[in-house]
Amino acid sequence: MAPLASRIKLVLLLSIFQYASLAQKRTPSAAWLFPGVSWQQSKNVRLQGQLGYNHYFKMGIFYPQAFITVHKNIILNPAYIYAVQKSEEAPTVQEHWLFNAIIFQAARKQLLVDNRNLLWNRFTVGASSTHYYRNRLRVAQSFKAWRATTRLYVYDEIFYLFNHKNLSRNRAAVGLSSELTSHTYVDVTYIRQWDRYAGRLNLFFITGTLQL
Repeated sequence: MAPLASRIKLVLLLSIFQYASLAQKRTPSAAWLFPGVSWQQSKNVRLQGQLGYNHYFKMGIFYPQAFITVHKNIILNPAYIYAVQKSEEAPTVQEHWLFNAIIFQAARKQLLVDNRNLLWNRFTVGASSTHYYRNRLRVAQSFKAWRATTRLYVYDEIFYLFNHKNLSRNRAAVGLSSELTSHTYVDVTYIRQWDRYAGRLNLFFITGTLQL
């Protein structure tokens, strides 16, 4: 448990330091909008489909995925993304992303700690493919707010780029999700992103999901 406790402390410290740096340097901002639907197909299988759009990147995506619980502490999370990026200054870019992830999780009362290990294969039409390993450690605390189940979380995610054999990106984030009704929930995440090749970026993920 000692390495896990150290990693949790590191996540919290990174979040604090990176958010504090916002006031010191101008950084571009971008927002992803993710409307979607979710279906609990069985006790252990949940399917989800989302559309996404980001004006900053001029990119739209289609994002289906599955969450398959094989053990109370282990979830398989396969996913696929079809992405299209359009710009007046450059040709349209089409991409196919394959995600294969396994999530390890542990809960105690209202506290949840999970660790997602993900292989991201990014295939660009007419260009070379890129391949990443991503590791995300997240800590979430659930509570009731105005009778709605709400969750506050922080996480840190590293990206290892196999093509160049280096750590290419880091994301430190804080977010809040809430079940507005028994069939709808919203999730808002702020991410402070560092990228070896593109620099720093403030990212916002705004998600609204209808549970069928």
